[in-house]
Amino acid sequence: MKTVACASTGNTSASLAVYGACAGVPAVVLLPSGKVALGKLAQALMHGAKVLSIRGNFDDALKLVRDLCDREGFYLLNSVNPYRLEGQKTIAFEIADQLGCGRRTGSCCQWGMPGISQRSIKDSRNSSASASLTACRR
Repeated sequence: MKTVACASTGNTSASLAVYGACAGVPAVVLLPSGKVALGKLAQALMHGAKVLSIRGNFDDALKLVRDLCDREGFYLLNSVNPYRLEGQKTIAFEIADQLGCGRRTGSCCQWGMPGISQRSIKDSRNSSASASLTACRR
């Protein structure tokens, strides 16, 4: 992939910029003007992302970045990308491993991480472990 891109209100853009910089891949971020915290914007900029402010909201930015990716061949890294969703589930596996899923009775992770479930952990480990995973919202 020659360039990665996303629409963001902050967190995704910061992550994209860091990973892009580490991999030596240019990153492009479309942000809704005036709707992103300065600290989040600073993270994307300091890691070298090309940040474009657009008129409109996040949905407008997402539509534009999808069009940009289709037209320019950039790799889209928003939640509409099925590989990103699968990648986000890995935190559940990491929590299960770190906490010894089978020896403990439960774990907690941030709400908003699609596809995470007790079943996912059980299937991934090919085990009969019955740890529960509770989603929390901050």
